[in-house]
Amino acid sequence: MKLAKSLGGMAAAYLFLNTTTHAGIILQEDFEDNIYPYQVTQESLLDLSNNDYFGRVAQNQLPANINFVNVQGSHFFAVQDTDGALPNAVDSVRLSWQNIDISNWQNLMLSWFIAEDDSSDGQEDIDTSTLFEISAQIDKGGFSSIFSVRSADGTNSQPAVDTDFDGVGDGVEITDAFQQFSYNLAVGQILDIAVVFENFDAGDEDFAFDQLTLSGDPRLSPVNVPEPSTNILLAGAVFGMFSYRRLLKNRQYGR
Repeated sequence: MKLAKSLGGMAAAYLFLNTTTHAGIILQEDFEDNIYPYQVTQESLLDLSNNDYFGRVAQNQLPANINFVNVQGSHFFAVQDTDGALPNAVDSVRLSWQNIDISNWQNLMLSWFIAEDDSSDGQEDIDTSTLFEISAQIDKGGFSSIFSVRSADGTNSQPAVDTDFDGVGDGVEITDAFQQFSYNLAVGQILDIAVVFENFDAGDEDFAFDQLTLSGDPRLSPVNVPEPSTNILLAGAVFGMFSYRRLLKNRQYGR
């Protein structure tokens, strides 16, 4: 009986160890170094002093009138008046992370921080055509929007989360304090992520993005309880034979 209890305890312990999981970081981009595991349309920081820029910056690189709070680390990706930035004026800036292996992960969550500085005159200046968007695709099945920020009240208004993707910011307002948002992703084999800043083409139309993090739990493998070794089986057989012979002897002598 003691042997049986011991084996049962060992099996239970093994099951516990094999079903315990730990959340892990699959990908994280904090823009703290100039190593680029992502693809970017291009960067243009030559006209920072005129508030025309897009790229990886530090707070102390920005003009004095641009101030963010709750900055994560020292660097982040920022845009303002992209069609006026030198030497490569554009209307759309895109960051992308491709072919991320998620085959061994479950409970996937993507999170990020964003902020938008108040305009120089204290008024908000986001236009209806201005868009910040994050999209993702799993197993090359096509990109779908998972997060969007748009103007809340039309031209020259504050930016807010577009919860229903109808082109109007109807959710949480984006301020000069970096806020974290997240989204739960489905499981699969390969993940692609795209972050787009579109039509930030006017003065005081600025945005900042940081700390893109993909996390998850290791996928559970089928739990395999190891088969008892030959020695354990032999010991069990000997124990059984001994118990049976003792039972017969007790019956013989009326015990």
